[in-house]
Amino acid sequence: MNRNISVSHEICNLENYGYLRGGLPSELLDSIKEECSKVEERNAIAHMVKKYDQTPSHYVLGDENKESLLNFVHAFIDEYDKAFNNYSGCWRLLNKNVPFSFGEPWINVQEKFQHLPMHTHDGVYTYTCWINLPSESIFDFMYSSTIGIPLLHQIKLTPADEGGILIFPSLLRHYIHPFSDNSKRVSVSGNIILQVPQT
Repeated sequence: MNRNISVSHEICNLENYGYLRGGLPSELLDSIKEECSKVEERNAIAHMVKKYDQTPSHYVLGDENKESLLNFVHAFIDEYDKAFNNYSGCWRLLNKNVPFSFGEPWINVQEKFQHLPMHTHDGVYTYTCWINLPSESIFDFMYSSTIGIPLLHQIKLTPADEGGILIFPSLLRHYIHPFSDNSKRVSVSGNIILQVPQT
């Protein structure tokens, strides 16, 4: 077979949507850390995935930290659209534009050997903030290639990543691995949805 044939071509990568990664302001992180250190004195809200025994407890984030966090997260929406070719504009499900609405943020407290199974969220965007991390922790995204092959993107985390924030499409599947040391993994997450006007 002759391998010396010259072939004219161009490469065309198909678009996909990734995630933005940033960091919380130190004052906001400190305030959320303080709230999370006392959160287990409250009653946990119902598990979001009840059929799994090893999922962590969830708690509602207090109003003061919620307002500050949502103001910060709101800025990420515009940055996400700039980075990923107007992702929010791909939602052609409604006959007119409607504003975004922020769902209630929740606190996840993950103990040794607990995990969050592969899942997606409701809404357009989801965010998660790492408040307390064990010595080693893993956050996975799973998505399909253009020919349907499952692809994995893994984020390895240590305590140096505390205060980090991710924003990503709500339908992007993700999984939080169990860990084996005796610390706790604490995160704050929430969804950004579309607000239907009251009639």
